[in-house]
Amino acid sequence: MGMNMNAVATQHGSILIVEDDPGTQADLAKIVHGVGYLPVCAESGESGLSSFMTLHPALVLLDMRLPGMDGLSVLREIRRRAPETMVIVVSGHADVGVVVKAMKLGAIDFLIKPVAPEDIALALSTALERPIQPTAAALQDRQSGGEEEAQDAVWTGGRFFARLQETIGQIADTNATVLLQGESGVGKGIVARLIHDRSSRRDRPFIKVNCAA
Repeated sequence: MGMNMNAVATQHGSILIVEDDPGTQADLAKIVHGVGYLPVCAESGESGLSSFMTLHPALVLLDMRLPGMDGLSVLREIRRRAPETMVIVVSGHADVGVVVKAMKLGAIDFLIKPVAPEDIALALSTALERPIQPTAAALQDRQSGGEEEAQDAVWTGGRFFARLQETIGQIADTNATVLLQGESGVGKGIVARLIHDRSSRRDRPFIKVNCAA
């Protein structure tokens, strides 16, 4: 007797994919199946948020440019309603301002299209093996009305992020070699992308090399 793929995938729960491009949506769904989760797709911000409230997924893959409600608005609502939810942004637009806003709102990763399937699978596996919970201070601030400070605390802690931004601005347009250190999943790739996008080389390719592979 054949085995139902959805039954296999639901052993770990579901992942919500909010993406309006059918081809990208199908590609992401295959990757989600591959890591043992059930993909559930939505084509707009409104339908994505509705599915999120019904589904309570383990993780959300979120595009930024969507019909109707944009990705940042969806992310803000997800963080407001369920701050423990992990969100990975997958966007074709690497605007520094959008990256910064998404990370401050609590996105745990920001992948720039086109993204290699193995990179998406790695990001999913890393996130799902090491779930990120909001700090107690973030939840307390949220309950007392400190919404903006709570959003900062979820990913960066606010003041640290400001110092990081300042450091990026100081080194971005130099010819110095920069070494970024930290555990897998802390955002080294995001910082590398921000440095590139603020440098005089921003119009040239940003090339990632997987040395381990």
